[in-house]
Amino acid sequence: MAILRILVVDDDPVLRDGLAALIRFDSSLGQTEVATARDGQEAMVRCLADPPDLVVMDVRMPRMDGIEATRRITADHPDVKVLALTTFTTQEYVAPMLAAGASGYLVKDRTEELVPAIRAVLADEFYVSPRVSGVLVSMALHDERPQDRPAPSRAGTPSAAAAEHPRPALTPQEGEAVAWLARGHSNAEIAERMRVSVGSVKSYLAHAGEKLGTRNRVQLLVRATQLGLVTLRMEDPGL
Repeated sequence: MAILRILVVDDDPVLRDGLAALIRFDSSLGQTEVATARDGQEAMVRCLADPPDLVVMDVRMPRMDGIEATRRITADHPDVKVLALTTFTTQEYVAPMLAAGASGYLVKDRTEELVPAIRAVLADEFYVSPRVSGVLVSMALHDERPQDRPAPSRAGTPSAAAAEHPRPALTPQEGEAVAWLARGHSNAEIAERMRVSVGSVKSYLAHAGEKLGTRNRVQLLVRATQLGLVTLRMEDPGL
């Protein structure tokens, strides 16, 4: 069995070593080698010398932040996955990090999600904490809403702009898969609830994304919420 190689990047040495230990001793990941770096610049050097399978990347760091490091690493090493792990959940950090090529975004106060997020990203899933998905969708809906039209309700009522256009016809299975995705479930969890294979779930979501004209899961959630196809679960009361 191949050894899984993970690089943990954070400027806080206590947190950095703690995360490395948490990953290293989790048996569900199999045999794992975990290295660390103190900032984005050191992470780039390590990836150049020996690219890992996945980088757990902080966002705000000295010398080179996680956004720039992610942009360079994913450009130079397309096979390397990046999972953002940070305290920041505002659009100022979330959107640029995902645009830079991160395959997932996790907040530091939800470290119990770290190993499941790593497994999801390594399985080519686009992992974003439900809390962060809520931030992205809320901001996207706000930014795209015409100023003279009423805001959508927190229950997910479609905007006036979206209501003017016919909804794409999703199959019942595609609609159900998107609904479970909006509640923060992984492919494996959706498969269990729908009693189908993980491959079927991936297919349902891919077809739904094609019909909605989206490229990733965040965009899929944004568009589905705009059209009133799903109600996003807002976990953070501040949203």
